[in-house]
Amino acid sequence: MVKAKAFTKAAFLSAAGATIKPVRLHLPELDGDVFIKRHTLAEREEFNERVTTADKHDQNAIGVQLVTCDESGGLLFEPTDIDAIKGLPSNVTTEILYKYNVINGLVAPINEQVEDAKKNS
Repeated sequence: MVKAKAFTKAAFLSAAGATIKPVRLHLPELDGDVFIKRHTLAEREEFNERVTTADKHDQNAIGVQLVTCDESGGLLFEPTDIDAIKGLPSNVTTEILYKYNVINGLVAPINEQVEDAKKNS
């Protein structure tokens, strides 16, 4: 078995930084695509702070606002768009938040979850 070489600090930061690109998500219900933001650790901390301190009726909308972006990573929505986001179909916003959680390593993809459940049953 060949061991991979260990990173220097500069090489690690460079390689890790190159992975922070938005991921395209196709939304068949809307016949279009959006991009979902990969967060840096600092952005994830801000996300957690904003969502957990928000009114419970705004938490998912704030989550969508903080993760839906354009191809270059610029957010599509402003904090003032929360009420408009709350009017989006829940199946669309659930898909956006699920994709965010997967690409940021917060949950396993559903196919992996199903396989794990099968193994444990």
